[in-house]
Amino acid sequence: MTYIEQTQPEDRDRRRLVIAALLLLLLFLSSLAVFMLFMRGGGPRVGLPGVLAETDGKPRFDRTVASVARPIDVAMSPDGSKLYALESYVSYAVKVFDAKGNPIADGTPPHTTEGTRQPMSVAVAPDGAVYVTDRHLRQVLIYNADGTFRDVFRPVGFGDWAPLGIAVDSAGLVYVSDTYEIAATPETPAIARHRIYIFNPDGTLVRWFGEKGTGAKELMFPTHLAIDGKGRIWVADVTGVKVFEADGTYLFRLGAEGDAGTSLPGGLAYANDKMYVTDVTNHRVIVLDVSGDAPVFRDQFGELGFGKGQLRYPGGIAASDSRIYIANRENGRIDTWTQ
Repeated sequence: MTYIEQTQPEDRDRRRLVIAALLLLLLFLSSLAVFMLFMRGGGPRVGLPGVLAETDGKPRFDRTVASVARPIDVAMSPDGSKLYALESYVSYAVKVFDAKGNPIADGTPPHTTEGTRQPMSVAVAPDGAVYVTDRHLRQVLIYNADGTFRDVFRPVGFGDWAPLGIAVDSAGLVYVSDTYEIAATPETPAIARHRIYIFNPDGTLVRWFGEKGTGAKELMFPTHLAIDGKGRIWVADVTGVKVFEADGTYLFRLGAEGDAGTSLPGGLAYANDKMYVTDVTNHRVIVLDVSGDAPVFRDQFGELGFGKGQLRYPGGIAASDSRIYIANRENGRIDTWTQ
C-alpha cells in the first residue's frame, strides 16, 4: 500500500507565509533597483523634453540637456552654441557640451588628477575665453572655447589667494571673489580676505572692495557673482545676496524672508533686465526685475523632487533672453527652462 502524506493545516499556513514574505522581498528589491537606477541616472535622460505650458511669460521646463555628476556651476558661450558645466564629483572637470547636450570635451588643467583639482565657478568672456576658479589649486584657470586648457590667470603683483566666484562683464572685466584666510602664528597676524577684485583681462587690478563680516556691507565667503544691466555687482555669500555699485559702494541686500528671500543663494545670472537667483535649500529659482533702482519680485519656479522640472539643491545658473540653464546638483543634471 502506498502511503501519501497529507498536508496539515499548519503546514499550509506556513507555506503561505513564506510565499508572502518572498513576494514582499521581491517587491522591495525591485523598488530598490528602480531607485538606484534613477539615482545613478540623475533623473530624466539627456534630451528628454518636458511638457511645455502655454506661453504666459513664466519660465517653463523644457528638457534635461546633459547628465553631470553633481554639477556645481554652469555657463554659456556668447553665441549660445556651447554649454560649460563644472563637475564636482567623479571627474572634477569642465564638461563642454553643444547646445543640444552632446559632449564635446572634458577640460582639465595639466598635471592634475581628480583628487588635486576642484572647479567651483565658471564664466565666459565676450571673446569666448572660459574662466574657472579652482578651490584646491587656488587659481583662476583659462580655457579655450573648445575646452582645451590655455593658461593660468595671473593677477599682477598678487601672492597667495583663494579665488571662489567669478564673473566677466560685457567689457571683458574679470570679477573674482577671494576667500583667503590663514591663522595667526607667533610671528604673523591672522589674515582674512573676503573681498571682490576687479581686473582687466591682462590681470592688472582695477579696484577691490569688501571686508569679512556678517553685516549688510560685509562679505562672508562670497561665492557667485553677476553684473546687471546697470553695472551693479551682485554677490551671493553665505548670509544672502548683496548688491554694490560698480565702484564697490554698498546699495542693498535681499532679505531672508518673503517671496524674494533666500538664506542660502547658490547662483546668480542676469539677462534681459532680470536677475535669477537659485535658492538652494528651498529648491527653487527666484526671478527679479532689476530694471529699476530696487529689485522687484516677478516669479519663482522649481520645487523639490527628482522629476522633470524639479530641483534638488540647485547650484549655478546661466541665462539668455530665451533660455535658463540650471546646475541641478543633487539630481546630477543640467536642466533648461524656456521663457
